[in-house]
Parts: sequence; structure tokens; C-alpha cells
Amino acid sequence: MVYVTLGLMSKLRLLLVSIGIVLIVGGAGYMLVGKNHQQVVTSVSTPTAATFSPSPQPTSLNTIPQWNTYTSPEKDYTFSYPASSGWAIDRRANTPWGSVIDVICNPCGIPATVIDFEVEHLKHETSDEFMKETSWIPRDNFKKTTINGYDAVEALQLATQNVNWILYFISHNGRGYEFGYGLKDQQNITRLNQVLPPKPDILSTFRFTP
Repeated sequence: MVYVTLGLMSKLRLLLVSIGIVLIVGGAGYMLVGKNHQQVVTSVSTPTAATFSPSPQPTSLNTIPQWNTYTSPEKDYTFSYPASSGWAIDRRANTPWGSVIDVICNPCGIPATVIDFEVEHLKHETSDEFMKETSWIPRDNFKKTTINGYDAVEALQLATQNVNWILYFISHNGRGYEFGYGLKDQQNITRLNQVLPPKPDILSTFRFTP
């Protein structure tokens, strides 16, 4: 009877030890899983709102400090030209039809495809009259175009005092206006489509006054 009781007690003690081990291992596992879960949760970052910078707005040439604005003696137009690198008003003349303004780059200290810009009042009132009076220019070196919203005629005049010229004619309020670019280092061109884009593009700043 004593041996049976001792054996039963040994089995009971073994069962209790086993249950204790299971509880210890299970508790440790639960703590490990909980810790890992907490690490996963805390590693998720909260998205932040994106910030955007406004795009720079284009600036008119007339507002650039490095450009001067010129107004004609008749107060009928304005244009701007570089204030540095040799560009300056070189000539102010008068004809029976109005003023002649010449802006020359001398010396030209910036990369340029033109060295001269001229505006002249003409007696011609229409583009047909202008083309008739410039009959020495081949017809295939004329074309119709638009300058700042104004209908215009464009022409290539070759070898005037060793400088080729690109000419523009605009009729406005019953008056004819001729614009000219003296081309730099373009003596070998023979066709209008060979002319390099004007740089600086003074004509793009031209405006008739109200």
C-alpha cells in the first residue's frame, strides 16, 4: 500500500513538472511573438504629405534689367535691346515718311547671329508695294509670316556692304514699317531657309503703341 502511494505521488509530481514546463515555454513563446508583432507594427511609417514648389513664371524681355526699352520719336512703337555687350542706338535719322532707328552691336561680346537691327518708316503702305520696290530680291526669297500677331512679309537681301540682311515689312494704320537684321558671319547663305534664328531676337519685343 505504501509503494502504491509513493508511485502515485511520483507520477503526480512528474505531471506537475511537465505542466509547468509547458506553461513556461508557452509564455515565453507568447512574449516573443508579441514583441515581434510590436516591432512590425512600430516599423510602419506614417506617410507625409508631399510638398510642391510653384513653377517659375516666364519673364517678358521688357522686364529684364539687362535690356533697354526704346520708344520712337513718333511715339508709335517701342522695342527692347540688350543693355550690354556692345548693343546701343547708333543712328537716328529722319526721312519724309518718318524716322530711321539703327541699333548696332559693336563689338558684339555675346554669342549672336545678328549684329544690327533697324526700324524704318517707309512710303510703302502695302506688302505688294514693298515687294515691287525690292524687285532685285528673288521672289523665292520672300515669304509671308507673322510678327507678334501682325501679318508681315519676310525677305532675304544678299550682300549689302558685305552683310546679308533679313528684312520684314508690316503695314499698320496705313503706314509701312521695315525691320532689318544684319546677319553675322552668314555671307555664304543664298536662301531664306538657311538663315539662322536671330540672336538676340530684338524684333520679338517690338510693339505698336495704342
